[in-house]
Amino acid sequence: MRNLTYIEVLINKRLFTYQSAEEVQVGQEVLVPLRQRRASGYVVKIVPQPAFETKAIVDVVRVAPQFTNDLAELAEWIAEYYRCYRSKALELILPKG
Repeated sequence: MRNLTYIEVLINKRLFTYQSAEEVQVGQEVLVPLRQRRASGYVVKIVPQPAFETKAIVDVVRVAPQFTNDLAELAEWIAEYYRCYRSKALELILPKG
């Protein structure tokens, strides 16, 4: 049996939970199935196995993480404190260009 990792992926302004058979890290950009299309998002958290079924990621777009776990937690705190979308807070810490 393969070992799955469960991750939260931020796509636009929402979080979605997916699974991955390959090793993924917080900060990596991944390609995932979303309804009838594919979408790109960032891994913001590794989570325990959820009580619901999840879909598998399609591919890792950027192998090198664009931010660390500490910066992901900072973006979450900023979003809660300032009552903004986590995607807006994440824009503050993502590399420009």
